Amino acid sequence: MSAISQEDQDERSILLAAQDDFYLRYEQWDREHSKMKERPPKQAKNYVKHARNLLPLLENLAELHPVAKAVVFSFRAVIDFQYDRIENDVRVYNVFLTASDMMRGVLEIDILVRKRNDREIIDSNRHLQERLRVIASDIKECGNAIDTYYKESKLVKFLKAKEWKETVAEFNQTFTNHRIALTQALSLRTARGVDDLNTKMDSLLASIFAQTEAERKLQQQIRVYGTTTDKWIQDPDKLQKLYQIFPDDPMVDIELFYKDEKHGGQGEDNDTRYRLMSHMASLKEEVGVDVKTLCARNKDVFMKKLDFQTAQIQEAISCSAMYIVGQLSGPYDRLKHDDLRKLWKEMNWIFCVDGKEFSMALYEYYLDYYSAPAKRLDEDGVDAPEICKAVDTDGSGYIRISEVNAFTDQIPIGWTFPQWCVYQALGWHYEQHIYQKRLQHLLDVFHEAQAFVTPWNRWCLQFFISDSLGFIHNLSRGPRIREYYNLPPSMQELIRRKVESEVEQYRGHFKTFRGHFDSEDTVKMVYKNRPLETYILQLCVFILERCLDVAHVCRTKTVDLRQWIQLDDTIDTVKLMMTGRIGFWEASFRDKRQNIEAGIDGLYGGLYRVCYLENIWKTEDAPPPVKWGDVETKLRREDFILLSDIPWPGPHQGDPTDILNFPTWEDLHPEADPEVQPPIAWPESEEEGRLYAEMASFREHNVAGVFPFHDVECNNCEKWPFVGHNCYSCLDCDDFDLCLDCFRLPFEELRATAVEEANHLQSHRFAQQALYTDGSYDRWVKKLGQFVHKDAFEQFHYDPQLDSPVATDTAAEDDIDAYQDGDEGENEEGAQSDPPIVVGWNVACNACKANVQSGRYFVRCLHRLCDDFDLCQTCAEKNDFPGDPHSEEDYLEDDSPDATSDTGHSDEEGTEAGEEETAEAEDEHDAGIAVEEPSDNEGAGGDEESDQGENKDEVLSAVSGTHPPESVASAQQEEVAKDSHRRWHTMVVIPISVTVPGDGHQPPNAGGLEGQSANAQIGVPTEGDRIAKLEDRIEGIEKNVSQLKELLLELLDRMK
Repeated sequence: MSAISQEDQDERSILLAAQDDFYLRYEQWDREHSKMKERPPKQAKNYVKHARNLLPLLENLAELHPVAKAVVFSFRAVIDFQYDRIENDVRVYNVFLTASDMMRGVLEIDILVRKRNDREIIDSNRHLQERLRVIASDIKECGNAIDTYYKESKLVKFLKAKEWKETVAEFNQTFTNHRIALTQALSLRTARGVDDLNTKMDSLLASIFAQTEAERKLQQQIRVYGTTTDKWIQDPDKLQKLYQIFPDDPMVDIELFYKDEKHGGQGEDNDTRYRLMSHMASLKEEVGVDVKTLCARNKDVFMKKLDFQTAQIQEAISCSAMYIVGQLSGPYDRLKHDDLRKLWKEMNWIFCVDGKEFSMALYEYYLDYYSAPAKRLDEDGVDAPEICKAVDTDGSGYIRISEVNAFTDQIPIGWTFPQWCVYQALGWHYEQHIYQKRLQHLLDVFHEAQAFVTPWNRWCLQFFISDSLGFIHNLSRGPRIREYYNLPPSMQELIRRKVESEVEQYRGHFKTFRGHFDSEDTVKMVYKNRPLETYILQLCVFILERCLDVAHVCRTKTVDLRQWIQLDDTIDTVKLMMTGRIGFWEASFRDKRQNIEAGIDGLYGGLYRVCYLENIWKTEDAPPPVKWGDVETKLRREDFILLSDIPWPGPHQGDPTDILNFPTWEDLHPEADPEVQPPIAWPESEEEGRLYAEMASFREHNVAGVFPFHDVECNNCEKWPFVGHNCYSCLDCDDFDLCLDCFRLPFEELRATAVEEANHLQSHRFAQQALYTDGSYDRWVKKLGQFVHKDAFEQFHYDPQLDSPVATDTAAEDDIDAYQDGDEGENEEGAQSDPPIVVGWNVACNACKANVQSGRYFVRCLHRLCDDFDLCQTCAEKNDFPGDPHSEEDYLEDDSPDATSDTGHSDEEGTEAGEEETAEAEDEHDAGIAVEEPSDNEGAGGDEESDQGENKDEVLSAVSGTHPPESVASAQQEEVAKDSHRRWHTMVVIPISVTVPGDGHQPPNAGGLEGQSANAQIGVPTEGDRIAKLEDRIEGIEKNVSQLKELLLELLDRMK
């Protein structure tokens, strides 16, 4: 009995101590609350911080009754969501003072429970239950109003300042009324000072809603234009002047209003004009409706955010319940990971340790742990900068316990600590490259979607391509060197499974918001406590997957333009976050007096390199685009095998309403005539509908979505636009395009002024394009065309007069090289060189089987599924191949992209992954595995097996030097290539005969290509040429990850 009594006594002592602690914290908060009521602060952050300090006191209340839990969780979710906002405005945040005062009244319930020891207070009071339900609803309404406020531009906030002041005052009065009602429901005396607080809040609102200096300037300018918004809201020049008063407004793309000198100002550039009209349509709609209507429209989106935030709070509470600090015997007990807790205790560290000492001790610990015979490393050798940088998140040089716990909390399930260290040192490069290859693949497929969407959707799709995808393609460029080349296969597999798990988890979060991230706060709520660099590629993958889902719907139904604008809004949110992050790193490197360009180039594998150098995140004039090198081009074309072992989703096949936020035209008008062109958008508002109808007037030149369609002007005949036929784009000029009729003309017959203005030369190369491309993706296509054109010259050619290969004449080979890299047959003094020689081609057309010599040129396909696919001039201009889209299986079951490039040519270099595929191919070849040829009735995916067999043969010929029987290989190649080719594939134009200088002189290079081939630059991994080229880079990598990385790799092998 005595033992039991002692237990009860101990439990009672603990409860009394906890209760005393509660009252102490409550009194401290209440004193601060009284001060704020007496003198409301002017800083917005003080209000939300004060409300957040109340949250720990409400935890016990949430356990008393479900309705009390709903109130507490609603309040906490709103406060936490607003606390993470970068922008804070006292005009709306002051409402948190009256909300906190109301929650103080709610807290009285918990105090009564403690005093009366009666947990049934809520159950026995129906009026109290109903009041709490209303409070929970009003808290959510208030949070939605604040979220709506932050989405508006500063111009709209100014125009609606009176309405917003009234809205905030209404919420203040509502929360005050709740406070009084609570005291009455609990039969308490009216809380002292409630009415006084309401009076003070009215005075505060009058003060904080007074016009700022910028708003006074805005008011003066509006008076000049006229107080009626109709007089200036549709005038871009006037809007530009108004927006310039708030140049830092994150809700406005100020670049829309900058005059484009190239196009003569706004209105000449169609893409800018469409975006500008869309912005003005949204602006007029916002100004034309009241605040309550705007809040009602935003409520559905906000409730998704609130539900997500609430789920995260519940998960955090569940996790925190599993980790109790209690009475600690030493600081090392705060460490969650067993190995690090032992290490911390053995080293007798207190709260932090020098980063270098940490890495050295970590090495010694695992050396002893696994008893591995290894020589001692010097101090510099065990300084692992990548690992220390990953742990030391604040960059102080000291590792704190909280940082170690945060580092170990991220360890994926089933991973060991050494494996996680290897990932931080090197493995993340591999993961980053997986996401970049996925982005490259999605960008390729999305551009191809132009060919098979319905005519009414094609204009909207091209509008989206021209406006939205540039920075995503720039993020996908890289790495320029494979820094993960020596990762063990087992580690690569672990990383692939990590990618698969995280993609599944975060794709679910992305779907929760239906693909629409309307603000930076929403993104940060999903990826809490993670640097942008660790998830921006994954997020861009989800965005492009959603874009492809919408494009898939566009094959059969007409999609509202607002759906694309909403996706563009999500992309703008991510781009805005990226610009802020680049600005942060730029300032960081500047403060440390480091070279900014070098710092950005080395940051996260050069992730932001192209975006920074092209200056897309600033409003001033951008510098020239970052050129594609041969090595980078080669890396962009290969390694797609990285995607084949991860279950990526295909296009959405279910109900379109699962992915669309606006109904399709056919769903709203099932009886509509499919031959009649619908509008581009069908909003409920008539005014908004008229504005979109005005936008649609610029679509008329698209001739109802005829394909191909190019919004370009022929530099020769000035024909515009190109409708129903391909565009012939010069690969060496910045902007020189010809229609089919002008491309057929000899160079001498082109308009001289047009040629001179563009600096176009006869030796320049062309691409035949059916797909519309723009910006950075257009530059990639041109570089790929240059690369394939050059590669074609390296393959084979012959002299038609001798009808034999030209391989022994060294001078002739030099002449060909000069043509590949040069422009004209002139020497340095400008005089003509020796008489030229003629080089021809011995190539068969894959369509008609005739030799391509009969025409002026032939074309070679750039698509990565086409294998040595060539067409003569006649067949190229006819272009009657299938138009159905490639399936996802067509792409991902191309089993050896390292051996077969985008053009289908055998790549000599390969990678370690490619070598593994080669070994498998050799085993299958030796076993006599047959290759099944596709039947005549097979569709887009019917060439898979023969494609695989053909690729295996190519790998054998590239690595082991063996070749399949020539006739069999040729037949397989022709059939597979023909089945894979589509009429919308981009083709590079290769002349049948070319004139090159007879003396081998190489004039200035207009093509921008290096003289050395990419094969010579990176070669086969097992040969000396590649080793020589990569030796310096590999040595630098080894220094960065240090000898600790090598030790950890050895440990991984021993732990198998």
